[in-house]
Amino acid sequence: MIVFVFLLGCSKKEWVHTLQGSSEHWEASMDIKPVDDPDVEAVFVGKIKLKTPVTLKSAQYEAQVRNGSPGGDLRHDLEKLQNFETVQIFSTYAHSATKPTFHQNMPEKELASMFSDLTFQMTWEDENGQHVEEILLDTIIMGK
Repeated sequence: MIVFVFLLGCSKKEWVHTLQGSSEHWEASMDIKPVDDPDVEAVFVGKIKLKTPVTLKSAQYEAQVRNGSPGGDLRHDLEKLQNFETVQIFSTYAHSATKPTFHQNMPEKELASMFSDLTFQMTWEDENGQHVEEILLDTIIMGK
């Protein structure tokens, strides 16, 4: 009986679904993770990584996510980006009013249809001037 209660107490949602994409200079991803909150269905975590060696003077992003368009300035992360580190750029919640429901066993086709137009736009300035690239996150890795 004690073992059963212990197992129930430790059984947490551990899956993560990931959408990925890349452009000439950037790699992008968005994780969809479960949340233990009845009003929040999942958390969306956006990440970006520089692929090519450049000297960044500035960098900004905008993401087109289902429940908004997070965006921001990456001036505090320029050194990390230039060292090819992955930087978290946003974390936003999908509330339970947002349908369909995210879950571990949802069909990949359903997830793909929900995020068929998920894009991150990167704008940056380097030694060669100002640049803009759009990244379509169209590769899906389903969590188990």
